[in-house]
Amino acid sequence: QRVVDDVLVGFGDEYYDVMGYVIANLNQEQATELNVLNFDYCAYLPGEGHVSFLLSRDDLDSKYGKIELTALNADVNILNDQLNGKTIFTAANGSLESGKAFKILESGHYELHTHAHLYGSLPLGAPFEIAAAALKIFGGNQQKIVCAEATNTQRLNLYSVYK
Repeated sequence: QRVVDDVLVGFGDEYYDVMGYVIANLNQEQATELNVLNFDYCAYLPGEGHVSFLLSRDDLDSKYGKIELTALNADVNILNDQLNGKTIFTAANGSLESGKAFKILESGHYELHTHAHLYGSLPLGAPFEIAAAALKIFGGNQQKIVCAEATNTQRLNLYSVYK
C-alpha cells in the first residue's frame, strides 16, 4: 500500500520472577555461567534486552543493508550443504534443545559466530544477531551474512543480511 516509507520495529525481553522460577525448575542443572557455544549442557541464563530496527520499503535505498527470511523451520541436515562457505551468526541462547541444532552446524565448512556474550541468553537472540550482521556489513567488506535461529533440535530459521 506504500502508506509509509519507514517503520520502527522493536523486540524486547524482560526478566521477571515467574520466568526465573520456571527456568530454574525446568533445568535439571541450573547454569552458573554463560557458555552458549557449549552444546552439551544447558547454559541458559535469563536476562533482559531490547533491539530495534528502522525498516524501510524494499524499493528504497538502505544505509545498513537488507534482511530477508531465507528458510523457515528448515531441517538443519539439509541446510548444512547449502551453508558451506558462508559466515553464520547463531542466535545461540544456551538452551540445550536448540543447541543440538547448532551442534550439527559445527561440523560444516563455514565461519560460525555468536554475539551472545553481548546480549546474554535471550530468546530474542535472532534480532540481536541480525543487528550485529547489519553492523558488520555496514562497517566492513563482507557482502552477506546468514543468521540462524534454532526452532528445535533439528530445525532452523535463516535470515540473510546483505548490502
